[in-house]
Amino acid sequence: MMWTMICRRFVALPLLLLFGACRVDAPALPFEEVLRNAVMVSQTVTSAAFRTDASIAFRGGSFGDGGGNLHLQGTINDGGRLVATAVDGSLRFRDGEGQDRTVRALLDTVSVNAQRFYLMIRSLVADPSGGIFDATTVQRLQGVWWEFSREGSEADLTVAPSIRLLQAQASVVTVTRDLGVDRVDGVPAYHYAVVLDPERFFVYMQALAEERGEQIDEQELRTQIQSLQATGELWISAQDFHLLRADWEIPSLRMTEGSLVRVESSTVLSQYGAAPAIQMPAQSQPFPDPATMFFETDPDRSLPQGVSPSDLRSAVGENADTAIFPPSE
Repeated sequence: MMWTMICRRFVALPLLLLFGACRVDAPALPFEEVLRNAVMVSQTVTSAAFRTDASIAFRGGSFGDGGGNLHLQGTINDGGRLVATAVDGSLRFRDGEGQDRTVRALLDTVSVNAQRFYLMIRSLVADPSGGIFDATTVQRLQGVWWEFSREGSEADLTVAPSIRLLQAQASVVTVTRDLGVDRVDGVPAYHYAVVLDPERFFVYMQALAEERGEQIDEQELRTQIQSLQATGELWISAQDFHLLRADWEIPSLRMTEGSLVRVESSTVLSQYGAAPAIQMPAQSQPFPDPATMFFETDPDRSLPQGVSPSDLRSAVGENADTAIFPPSE
């Protein structure tokens, strides 16, 4: 009898400890209050670290059918005005000559006030090589901090969010389901299923454009936002209401060159107020004219239909503050 009791307690104790460790304690709060607190807290963020994993698939358009994957790891300083990101990405697409290609790149970026953008290409490998990815061009691009500037320009405002939107996501969503309390990296968190609220997102983008002194086409912006149809999940800290994780899915987004794009992303944030300081590039060079860079050694080189050499430069310069996928960056 004694032996049976000892055995039962021996078996029951680990189970009790297991269930006790899995139980997450957090005050029961309505989601409206949690989101309101999260918005307020996001406005006081000085620094943070983030990591994002994203996948993209596209069909039709200038680049045919293809897709890719991205892993981003970065740091936010100075309330989001300074953002450094390390990018590991791969992309499959069809070029202007009808050649299917796979490109793998390792990049470092630094964005300053969304006006200056630095890019370091650490590695760029294309399979097959050639075309705009010939060895001479790739070697010239690698290992240099390239500088882009939006100062004095009239860059188009897109719906691709900056890192500030990553911090402010709680203000542009509608909660569709309360998923209870979960944990993110050991921190208890309120967990919600959400959809992007088109009107709130529109108001946010209006305010962002006004802050930057940019003009927007309101009708076009509304159309772009309506096409997002983004759904996702948010995890908000039950301790201090910081956004800890955001997952998003955009099932079908039409791009200007005609393709339909599907995006999925997951972003985790940490080290609020304690992220390491970002080191600015000691030396940099203005990015060269793409027409010279990509076509001086091969005049017959071609880009996908509808994509001009200037698009290569503007694609980076106009979206220099994009650190994540929608909203998902």
